[in-house]
Amino acid sequence: EFRRVLFRSLCCAIAGICVIVSGFQIYVKMNTGEDGITKSVVTLVGACLFLIGAFYVFPAFFGYRI
Repeated sequence: EFRRVLFRSLCCAIAGICVIVSGFQIYVKMNTGEDGITKSVVTLVGACLFLIGAFYVFPAFFGYRI
């Protein structure tokens, strides 16, 4: 049980760091006027939705525990 909670917390912490870095990259793109801002935002939102699905929805739907 402890390993499962530790694993989930560690994965969420790593995901949080990646989201912060990606958000900063989008901010820099917006300020410098680069192309591809929409693609970066959609990629970030897609990654967030995948993480929510992978950690909460899929285990509940398929009946397994991480």
